Amino acid sequence: MNRDAAPAIARDMEPMMRGALVASLPLFAFGAQAGDLQPRQEEWVGIDDDTAALVSYVPAPEGFRVQALVEQRGDFGAFALQVSTVLSPGQWTEISVPHWTGETMSALRIQRDGDTLRVEPRPNPAR
Repeated sequence: MNRDAAPAIARDMEPMMRGALVASLPLFAFGAQAGDLQPRQEEWVGIDDDTAALVSYVPAPEGFRVQALVEQRGDFGAFALQVSTVLSPGQWTEISVPHWTGETMSALRIQRDGDTLRVEPRPNPAR
C-alpha cells in the first residue's frame, strides 16, 4: 500500500467506524461479564470500565471461527479493533487492551473447551 494513501483510507473509514461505535453505545453499557457462547450468538462482554467486546463464533471443519470486535472509549476518543482466530479444543487466545502508562492492564480471554466457547474478562491479568 502506498504510504500516502493510508491517511486517506483512514479518513474515509472514520465516519463508518464512528457510526458503528455510536450505534453500539447502548449495548456497550449492558454487556455480559463472562459466560459460555452458543454458535452464531453475539454477546457483548464488558472488559473494564472503558472497554467491551462483541464476540461470536461459527463452527467450521478446522475449528471454531471466532470474531471479536473490541471497542474502547474514554477522554481520548474511541477506537475499535476486529480480531479473528480459529480455536481447536483446548486452545485459547487472550486479547490485551492498551491503557495509559501506569494504568492497570486488562484483557479478554476466549477459550474453547470441547464444544463450548468460554469468554472471560480479565481486568488485571498476570503478565
